[in-house]
Amino acid sequence: MLAGEVTYRVWCEHGEQPSAAMRRAITRLSRDPTAPQGDLLSLSIAAVDLASVLVRLAANAAASGRAGDAPEQRSAALHAKLRMAAAELEARAGNVNQPPRTHGDPVAHHLAAGLRVCPSRGALKRLSAGSPGHVAEADLKGLRQAWLDLATHEHVAIMALDGQLEKPCYDRSSVSLSTVIADTAANVICGARLVGRPAAFRHPRAWRHQTLALTYALEGYVAGLRGHAPRLAQAHRIALTRLVRATVAIVLIDLRRETLPAHAAPIAARKHG
Repeated sequence: MLAGEVTYRVWCEHGEQPSAAMRRAITRLSRDPTAPQGDLLSLSIAAVDLASVLVRLAANAAASGRAGDAPEQRSAALHAKLRMAAAELEARAGNVNQPPRTHGDPVAHHLAAGLRVCPSRGALKRLSAGSPGHVAEADLKGLRQAWLDLATHEHVAIMALDGQLEKPCYDRSSVSLSTVIADTAANVICGARLVGRPAAFRHPRAWRHQTLALTYALEGYVAGLRGHAPRLAQAHRIALTRLVRATVAIVLIDLRRETLPAHAAPIAARKHG
């Protein structure tokens, strides 16, 4: 949340209610040291509620917005970009050459292959939020390709996992994987108000999250093959979440490329070349 990935509307009364409950509980406890456990429980609940409000306020601040700001409105242009990205991934996934059965399971193969995708460290550093100066078109293009390669492996792994699960986390009979990707990615982008500020997306941190999560997904999948069925579903959820986030990164790079001045790309390319 503090990475600015989600944003919430916070009303004044949301903070007043737990604060008042804490004051009442503290007053009762100060008057009677032998107060019943119920008062301690009320104090704990109020403290957790207040902490939740503070975290939501901090998430808004980290996203460079006011505490009361609402998420951005979804636009037809954003949905078009998301649908195009999801369709591009679907086409790439359909053209991937699957490994022979003698070389291992396709799910494990593609989760492991996703872990081996490495973007340019220099590009990640230059494209991090708050980097001064112009960015190079070559950096954006190279990083987009890395996200695309990673997302393709995740897409193939999820499709292979779909056939192994009795109940996937989305209803395949009424919605396609591409639709799930586009709709969920829209929630992330609009919730964090990233449409108008795509440069605020933190690619280095997002890539670290991908590496850690795919490691867990691969471990969970192996455990599922050994008979622990819930771990298969867990691996599916993790991979799908990471695929959505990779799609978010791809679309935000596309949005960022559109905002580059006509003269910025060649200047930045010479500077970093």
